[in-house]
Amino acid sequence: MPVAIGVALKCLGSAPAAYLILAMLADVIDHIEFKSGIRTDGLTMSIYSSVMVAATPVCNALFMAMLGGAGYAAPSGDPAADALITQSPAVQSAIAVSYIWIETAAYAVCAALMLLWTVERNLPEEQRAIQERRKQAR
Repeated sequence: MPVAIGVALKCLGSAPAAYLILAMLADVIDHIEFKSGIRTDGLTMSIYSSVMVAATPVCNALFMAMLGGAGYAAPSGDPAADALITQSPAVQSAIAVSYIWIETAAYAVCAALMLLWTVERNLPEEQRAIQERRKQAR
């Protein structure tokens, strides 16, 4: 039960970061339209979806490689025997590092990259220019 509560709290804490990328993508789409006059919603979301679909099995494979390298003891399928399996300290450490520290480091890198994010500085003016272009095109 404590693990389930911890996972729920972790998910609630990381949810804003997960959805922040979509808001930032919308700003980039507006910026591209301002610069080129071309709206790239479909292309941008296709690339985003492809990256998300491809990243999941790659990350799962990396995680499984970490566990395998640490000496993970796989379940046998016998519930009685599996209940007695205790993972080595190396496996427990690999799980903790991958579940907590790699994600924390990724969020730190993203936070640092946010300091370089400049698309929103001129976004209101760019959006007004886009609206003016659309009015003139009608």
